[in-house]
Amino acid sequence: MTPTRLMPPAMIPGGPRKSPSDGKPLRAWKDRLSRNYRPGRAVLATQSASSAQTKRDTARFIAKVVVWWHGFFLAGIAGQL
Repeated sequence: MTPTRLMPPAMIPGGPRKSPSDGKPLRAWKDRLSRNYRPGRAVLATQSASSAQTKRDTARFIAKVVVWWHGFFLAGIAGQL
């Protein structure tokens, strides 16, 4: 059995973007995401932020209950909380 050769890459990068001596690119970066994908991506970002906020609120509520019940000076053995 002969070893198979890897296919050459479909696109070979041409190096860094062209820029004048000040280092700023001549052409702005363009977003290449499709128009159909962007709204779904925005929804996922919103849901993720909402989930993170819910976790923070739950943690704050639990901390508030623990402090209310035990006081702000809470000393305990690890694993008993």
